[in-house]
Amino acid sequence: KKCKENQNFFDRGIMELEHPLLRVPYEFLNKASKAAEKAVEKDLGWVSSAISGLGGKENLTRDEASNSIDGIVKRLQGLKRKLEDTKKEEDLHLSRMRIRLEHLGTLEESKDKDAMLRWNKTRCDRILVDYLLRENFYESAQELARDSDIMDLVDIDVFLGSRRVIDALKRHDCSEALAWCAENKSRLKRNKSSLEFRLRLQEFVELVRARHVMEAIAYAKKHLAAYAATNMQDIQHAMASLAFLKSPHSPTFKELFGEERWSELVEQFHADLYQLHSLPTRSLLTIYLHAGLTALKTPLCFDESQRNINCPVCHGNMRRLAGKLPMCNHTHSTLVCRITGQLMNEDNPPMVLPNNHVYSRNALSEMAANNKGIITCPRTGATCRFDELKKAFIS
Repeated sequence: KKCKENQNFFDRGIMELEHPLLRVPYEFLNKASKAAEKAVEKDLGWVSSAISGLGGKENLTRDEASNSIDGIVKRLQGLKRKLEDTKKEEDLHLSRMRIRLEHLGTLEESKDKDAMLRWNKTRCDRILVDYLLRENFYESAQELARDSDIMDLVDIDVFLGSRRVIDALKRHDCSEALAWCAENKSRLKRNKSSLEFRLRLQEFVELVRARHVMEAIAYAKKHLAAYAATNMQDIQHAMASLAFLKSPHSPTFKELFGEERWSELVEQFHADLYQLHSLPTRSLLTIYLHAGLTALKTPLCFDESQRNINCPVCHGNMRRLAGKLPMCNHTHSTLVCRITGQLMNEDNPPMVLPNNHVYSRNALSEMAANNKGIITCPRTGATCRFDELKKAFIS
């Protein structure tokens, strides 16, 4: 019963982290539906106006009426094609949602060990694909997803769609990012994103850097004035740079003209992209890795003389990752053999050497069997016979 309760707790913990798996296709479905709704309202509004115009005209010739009707038919045919495309897109997202629901549903149905291993293998592949996409290894992520047959369980479309924006920003080009902002304007506004303003400000800065003063002033009037109510201080600081064209590298404007601003724009774009699609800001691989390291981390992991060969945190790379992570609160001490890395318990009790160093019975028995009954302490080099050992009792 206790084992079953622990499994249910484990399953609930997994489900809490799997929220984006269903949220992403839902957001795409919602976006497609709203786009279709706007298209219908716009085109039917135009058709209604055109029909009203026909009815209100006097002395309408046959050719004029025919041309007007042809225009209405073409508009409606265009609307039909849009709706057909939207239907295909909606079917795709609905299919992905169904596949993902079935995938999550198999977790509770996975009663035997082999089924659970297969489910965890799929989840591990998904986590790795997510990490590769976030680190811009698009081709590797796609290849892994295809080989693992999990294309419908990963959000490659989200990251491939953002790739051109990131590449453009790395080339110091804001046009793709601004187009993305226009495409998602309402949702970005709802999330109180400042990305569009920062992109506009960067374009202004680049005009100032190129000494195109009049173009910069015109650009500010057209694009920055709209943000005066919320970003006046930043606008004033940027406009002041026009008066210091001969010293753009002065401490006052060093940050404004710094190249690192482009990296900051990429970071903010990533943050807004993740928020837009309800994705976590950190990869699931990072979340799981940090959780695991925190559960294992102890003060001894950072003492070279106390390293455990089987402890992941005791190894160099993992130790660096765990450096700033908190330590788990262990209510009961755990004894681990320094020689084998195995747990010391009633089946493998701790044995005390004459020099008071403690190791597991299994390790010392094997050492004695290979050395004619002689035990050598790995830490001090002191030797003793196996019958000189004392059993320690764990309370």
